[in-house]
Amino acid sequence: MIYIPFIYFVLFFLIMWRKQRSFNIGSLIVLFYIISSFFAILINKFDLMFNYKEIDIVPTFLYCILLTISIIPFYKFRSDKIKLITLANKKLFITISWVLIILTFISLGIVIPNIKSTLTLNFVDVRKEFYEDTGTFYEFAGLPWYQYLINFAPSFSPILLLFFFYSVVYMDNKEIFNILLLLSSVVLSLNSILSAARTQVIYWFMTFCALYICFKPQFKTKSKLKILVPSSIIGIFGIIYIYSVSVSRFEERESGTAGSLVSYTGQSFLQFCSVYDHYTFDKLTFDRVFPITSKYILGHKFTNTQFRDQQSLRIGANTAVFFTFLGDAMLDFGKFGMIIYVLIFYFISIKCLKRKDYSSISLSQMIIFVLLMRQTLLGLFAYVYTSISTSIMVIGSLIIALLLNKKIKIR
Repeated sequence: MIYIPFIYFVLFFLIMWRKQRSFNIGSLIVLFYIISSFFAILINKFDLMFNYKEIDIVPTFLYCILLTISIIPFYKFRSDKIKLITLANKKLFITISWVLIILTFISLGIVIPNIKSTLTLNFVDVRKEFYEDTGTFYEFAGLPWYQYLINFAPSFSPILLLFFFYSVVYMDNKEIFNILLLLSSVVLSLNSILSAARTQVIYWFMTFCALYICFKPQFKTKSKLKILVPSSIIGIFGIIYIYSVSVSRFEERESGTAGSLVSYTGQSFLQFCSVYDHYTFDKLTFDRVFPITSKYILGHKFTNTQFRDQQSLRIGANTAVFFTFLGDAMLDFGKFGMIIYVLIFYFISIKCLKRKDYSSISLSQMIIFVLLMRQTLLGLFAYVYTSISTSIMVIGSLIIALLLNKKIKIR
């Protein structure tokens, strides 16, 4: 069974390539799942942190089919055919961009002292503090309301990255403006230093790859260089950071640094199957679907870490792991509910991404595309919208999409 996802996604990739004759956003998403499936084989073969010798056919089948259903809307999106991304109000675009840039760098300024302090420690100690809730990243209690809001600005990283691509390809903005957009999109990853985490850095890289594929058909040689040169520099620093964290946290473990990286990349399928085999239905949980409504409208006191720990104890399997967004949906809604969840996501994606002319799309619809695409792409690891900050990002992004679709006068 361990080989089935790898073989399945390779065949899926080849079939869609033969049908569409292009490498588009759907192809990229499948490619990441192919890579993850391959590393799952390595984990199983060399017993790297896991020991799943027998994998059942049912979770394997659901894993492949439900992911396929989630990926199909992005194949249908046909990013390879986009020749023009339209914008109704460029002045408003500039204004919104500057607001996000300023708020993001103010947020960075607030946490820079903590980042400097963290860099004097060993990453393994930083991570230990994070698990023990003694770290500083989430200590915002007691801050004035405006600082509280500012601290969520880095969560708009994917929108800032989208704006960076659009500005370089379609607008004649000054180079400093474009660089600030790119750097602002990285601030969320910098905050990861406070918890010695690698995930946000990986998320930035994957989102960058997705947007690069979407904008590639519209590239000119000059714009391509303006994108690749600064992003490559950031990428090098990102690789150094990931390697440093991996060595610090896992070098002395039996599997070593290489084993941790293999495990990080390939555990999703194995962990999904493990949780599926142990899972028994308890009750529906909507607190993680859109956390801001759960906390501020329904008044629920909910902590994602505590929820996962409780589920781990209840079912006898570790749920504080990467097991795709399907695994998170299973914890929230049960096995049957997970299937319904995927079908709902499919129909929402098909509806929101549909357009009459494949060659043209508005920037507003591209914002919605980014929100939906991250669900499936980054969902390779887990559900990505589980925090208050991501809820604010989704709401804020939808408001921005609505504003950019209107011809509002900016003097």
